[in-house]
Amino acid sequence: DSLSEIMDAVWAQLLPLIVRGNFAPVSTVTMPHTLAALLAYANAEEAFRRGDYETAHEEYNRVVAADSSFAIGYFRRALVVAQVDPREETFRAALAGAQRHHSGLEPADSVLLEGYQQLLERGDGRAALARFKTAASLAPDQPQVWFALGEFYYHFGALFDQGLHDAELAFDSVLGLAPDFAPAVAHLISFAVARNDRDAMERLIRQYEGFGTPSVVTETVGIVDTLLLHGLTAKVALQKTLLSHSFTALEYLAFQVQIFGSPEQRRGPGRDVLDALERKAATDSERVYALRFGVAADLGEEWVDSARARLARADTPATMRERDMWLVLSNVTGLDSLGDWRSAAERLAAQVAAERRGGELVHWMLARLDRDRTRHLAALDRLAADSAPLPLALRLDLDARRSLAARDSASALGLWQAATERYAVLRVPFDLAASLWWLRRDLAQLARARGDTALAARTCDSFASIIGYVDLPVQRHASQFCPRGP
Repeated sequence: DSLSEIMDAVWAQLLPLIVRGNFAPVSTVTMPHTLAALLAYANAEEAFRRGDYETAHEEYNRVVAADSSFAIGYFRRALVVAQVDPREETFRAALAGAQRHHSGLEPADSVLLEGYQQLLERGDGRAALARFKTAASLAPDQPQVWFALGEFYYHFGALFDQGLHDAELAFDSVLGLAPDFAPAVAHLISFAVARNDRDAMERLIRQYEGFGTPSVVTETVGIVDTLLLHGLTAKVALQKTLLSHSFTALEYLAFQVQIFGSPEQRRGPGRDVLDALERKAATDSERVYALRFGVAADLGEEWVDSARARLARADTPATMRERDMWLVLSNVTGLDSLGDWRSAAERLAAQVAAERRGGELVHWMLARLDRDRTRHLAALDRLAADSAPLPLALRLDLDARRSLAARDSASALGLWQAATERYAVLRVPFDLAASLWWLRRDLAQLARARGDTALAARTCDSFASIIGYVDLPVQRHASQFCPRGP
């Protein structure tokens, strides 16, 4: 027993040095407090760096099981989830418990977690960015800090006046510290695709494939490799086997094609991916997302008839509700008509009345249509009582439109600016409304009409990339309200 205790004490001294050497050779690093947690942490960090997300997730689970007070473990686990299934519900589940344990952290880790709290709990990206930058200055040799900064720029930067190029610089900084950091390599592949830099694509794809770790990301990288770097025969073979890939991989690829693909790639292989996504969908959630992605992509290309045909195929309660949401949303936001929005509004109103509840978007849309407006305004007020970003933004949007109707454009401008200060960031990529795409469009137009060129330019810049997939109907046509383009 005494020998075991001695060995435990030795490992407790050595393991922090091992992890430190791999990830931050100079800056101070927060470590777990038990030997079991230290062992799991070393394994988890190494697995994450190799892109072995399944192992990393299992090992981070062991970390927090062995040391539930180790807040960094929860956030590292959430970063794993963000690489393979970045939905709000899965991300929040991975984070569960982190907020209770912020003591005992090294300065950079403490500031980094404060940044996550500002971003995820309050939706305050500007406050989060300030903390992420501080963390990078406190621990410039810690790859995970630069990776967190890159993730922020990549996924949310455009909403908070930041350029996508900053993400590439941050991921380059990661590789400068840890050349085999697979998650950063995966992100940099996207930038090479965007520039159509074939040499960089091939180099980065080969580097990623060299890690040899199975994951949704590896699956997607393989598809990109075939589509962009192989001959016609391989491409045709891939298109025939798209259904053999996971729904999550197809969903991930559909997003990447829209962000970084050329018009030809969007309208060619991108359509094949969307078709496979629709056919692969097996659960209510998957069917809804497949329909949402397809309709948004159709509208982005101005293929309104295709969008209508997709909606007409809805045949389950979940997809029929999604159809009704699109029918009403397209009407209140000024998109092309997708069908009988009046009947859709009646059905949504009946659902709200029957269930005695409704999502904030339904309340907002019905208030826009002046259907029992007072009741829906009150519902939004209740949902926004704790300053939740999305219901608060929707309530401010309604107030802004009332100001516009009263010809008080200055008040409307201020209200829309307030509405875009914070976002429900975990919902932004997949949600119908969380990116506030129509509001940002209208804000840009009003700012330009009032001669506020700086505000108009900043708002137009938020359409430089796709933050939410449902941005597509306006993002593709931003030149119509941003004369110089996004």
